[in-house]
Amino acid sequence: GLFYPDRTPHTGALQMRNVYRPLRARHTRANSFAFLNTNRFRSSSYITIKWTVLKNGVVIKGGELNPDIAPKAERVFRLDLPKINQDYEYHINFDYYVDDEKIAGEQIALNEVYTKFMRKNCTDISVSDEGTKLVVQFSNGKAEFDFETGDFINYEFNGKKLFNSSPVGARTFMPNIFRAMTDNDAPVIGKKWLSNGYDKYVCKLQDVKYSLEYNEAEVETTFMLMNGNKKLFEVEIEYTIKGNGTIKVKAEIEPCRFFVEDDLARFGVMLEMPHEFKNIEYFGLGEYENLPDFKAQSRVGIYTTTVDEMHEPYIYPQDNGNRGETRWMKITDEKGNGILFCNSKGNFSFSAHHYTQKLLNAAKHQEDLHDEGTTVISIDGYIRGAGTASCGEDALKPYRFSAKNGLKFRFSILPITEDSAE
Repeated sequence: GLFYPDRTPHTGALQMRNVYRPLRARHTRANSFAFLNTNRFRSSSYITIKWTVLKNGVVIKGGELNPDIAPKAERVFRLDLPKINQDYEYHINFDYYVDDEKIAGEQIALNEVYTKFMRKNCTDISVSDEGTKLVVQFSNGKAEFDFETGDFINYEFNGKKLFNSSPVGARTFMPNIFRAMTDNDAPVIGKKWLSNGYDKYVCKLQDVKYSLEYNEAEVETTFMLMNGNKKLFEVEIEYTIKGNGTIKVKAEIEPCRFFVEDDLARFGVMLEMPHEFKNIEYFGLGEYENLPDFKAQSRVGIYTTTVDEMHEPYIYPQDNGNRGETRWMKITDEKGNGILFCNSKGNFSFSAHHYTQKLLNAAKHQEDLHDEGTTVISIDGYIRGAGTASCGEDALKPYRFSAKNGLKFRFSILPITEDSAE
């Protein structure tokens, strides 16, 4: 069903509302938009269109239309849009109202560009081998890597530890290829994931290399994802650390054997922060959870939420709360200290919970989930669509991805404080 037992709609119902919308907009040219009335026997005169233009996720202009479009007909309207600066992202939202009730909505991208974050660099950086760990000192902070495991174990800025020093999941900043199976994963692809042991793989360190050149420290870690003695994938995570604390992350994955299932749930990294980091602001698809083929209910904008609010309480616990097409996301404590994650040559997806993926995967009822005293962040460069395999077809090909020939993605992290300009 599309509603929970208490009759509140979950995101499937919200998607359906927009898929069944009575008007459909398309951008014809410049300031002109065509609207198709999908009603078969009724004019659209009963609908009011409220439009808003967003610049980098912030509303800068809006207006209203009262269209009178014949059934199954299309009509073009010219809107008084602001001038488009090609250095910024612009989107236009169309919300459809009957009297004072919003019945549906949609969004059209007017200009999409790569969002860049610039912070003044400095040359205050050093690298030291302290036996069991590698320490990279930068201005007002440090990053630490465990030589035995390859884990990125500590990220500290202005004396504030930004990673959980005792992660519930035992390790942090680890590659992730699995998700707690959704209702649509289980019937087909989920069986393949389980037969390959993707739900219980371990990351074994192969190598750690580091260098300091041109006022940047580079740390390269290589892992083997294994199920018992079976090698599944080789993953390389490379960190480029600047003197201002900015860290560029590049993650790559390659299959070890040709018969390994390459149709994955995701490819990303998982990390843990202390529980107090629970306030989230992001520029991406929201305000509701979404996936590549499940996003009609969402639109690009800037949203604020909390880790608790990102949880979607499906009757049978499963992967939830994903936010896609994210340009940047920051998670902070009550004082504004935290981490800014930002895209690099491609948007990312993320989710945040106060419980681990291990607990979610084992849960059979909502009562099995509980706050584990940590904040688990997933940053994914690739994520599989939802599909409809529980009662129909699996995710369509455009919403799946293959690791057969390897995959890679990049993102950056920046430490932020209550005084940060970002």
